[in-house]
Amino acid sequence: MTNCYTISEIGPARNDEEFSHYDKDTQEDSLIVDLDKKIFIIADGLSSVNKKRGKGKLASESAVKAAYDFLARMDPFKRLNFKTVRRAFNETNNAVIKQTEGFGGTTLDIVIVGCDHAIFGHAGDARIYHATTTKARSKERMVKQLTKDHGDFTGQDNFMGIQNYNVDTGIVHLKDNDLLALCTDGVHKFVNRDRFQKMLASMYTPEFIGQQLAKSIQEEMTAWERETDNFSLIVYRHHT
Repeated sequence: MTNCYTISEIGPARNDEEFSHYDKDTQEDSLIVDLDKKIFIIADGLSSVNKKRGKGKLASESAVKAAYDFLARMDPFKRLNFKTVRRAFNETNNAVIKQTEGFGGTTLDIVIVGCDHAIFGHAGDARIYHATTTKARSKERMVKQLTKDHGDFTGQDNFMGIQNYNVDTGIVHLKDNDLLALCTDGVHKFVNRDRFQKMLASMYTPEFIGQQLAKSIQEEMTAWERETDNFSLIVYRHHT
């Protein structure tokens, strides 16, 4: 039984011509998980940057590869600091600009786990969540969104692939059986918020949580008449 589960799907197709521009018929999400090094990376490529389409997939693939290559060769102790995370984002941003020739963009979230804490970095509207027991009631679990969405309904305003990006960094303390979840907006836009929170707060296995959330997302996207999206999710259960 593994303590981590990942899923990355295109989402259901749409045939409505009026809203065909909403469709995501290419998987623009990318992710990498290295359980030995405790590195978790997720990215969601943007469909259009600088009025040019078609670079989202290349951007997200370039981002997760560049970030992982940089972090994997670092000393394990040096990985767990904010300076290293910011350097990883700089390396990634340069790689995305180079690979897409300035016409690609992607969100990026990185989590590096230690024995009793995790360091994270964030740019875009993907999210990182943490579920842990509360101090007041040992059986009650609290779910907290660790990141703040960059952008609004008009689109992204902070991502890899532009010169003047910003990266948010943070640290979270981990206890035995705490849960971390990284997800693209195709997850948190569609899954029912209460169900999402309850699943993350549960003590089910990461596999069961991921599969149930994926089922809910697929059902919600299928029920919608106008929109669909790629969705990707990493669920990790921490053991000390």
